[in-house]
Amino acid sequence: RKTVNGYKFLPDSRDQLVDRDGKTFVNLWERPSWWDQEISVDEDVVTVFQTFLEHLIPDERERAWFTMWLAAKTQKAWLPNCGVILVAERQGTGRGTLFDMLTGVFGRRHVKNVSAMQMFGGGGQSQYTDWIEQSLLVTCDEVLTGDDVGGAVAWKRREVYEKLKTLVDPRPRSLPIVRKGLPNDHADVFASFLLATNNINALPLSPDDRRIAVVTNTGTPLVERGDVLGMLEPWRTDVGFSEAF
Repeated sequence: RKTVNGYKFLPDSRDQLVDRDGKTFVNLWERPSWWDQEISVDEDVVTVFQTFLEHLIPDERERAWFTMWLAAKTQKAWLPNCGVILVAERQGTGRGTLFDMLTGVFGRRHVKNVSAMQMFGGGGQSQYTDWIEQSLLVTCDEVLTGDDVGGAVAWKRREVYEKLKTLVDPRPRSLPIVRKGLPNDHADVFASFLLATNNINALPLSPDDRRIAVVTNTGTPLVERGDVLGMLEPWRTDVGFSEAF
């Protein structure tokens, strides 16, 4: 038995009990199964992933940058880095498939898919921020909420952007955590944001924004790429992304 002072989410430590500021805490970070294993490279998986990324992000420079962004998060999970928004005017390009792959990498417990209404919306649910707690990666399928219509679109996009700036930062930090039916608190957060949109002017980003990087997504839906789908299919059905990636 050991006396502890509570719980903390500390992905910068491999230990289950962590000493911080003279106190001992239970570490809530659930390490992926591959974390403590000797990594063996499966060339088939590498080829599938590279081919998929070539489809998803056709620009070579942007793809190389995004690969380094992923590598940094995988090697140093506690670093949020800047947020990434994948922009494609057509739906079905494969961003959801990428989210599934990364859920397999970081673990379902620490990857949260959050709706735009929950993250940015004006409804009551947007006040709760417990989804960012114990998250390594936060994904969103579309940053514009369903009520973004009419003459207030420009104002709504500015509001979403301002809210996003309070959530996304390249450095670990402490944020207020608002919970439904439970006491509020402050917690250290380490989440990286990977967002998607089908609107090329979804957010009024400034050119020197340090929080968000825009990556140009392909304009070709995945269903129109039989070669890529053919490579992905065995991993979708027989192995599963959680085991392969």
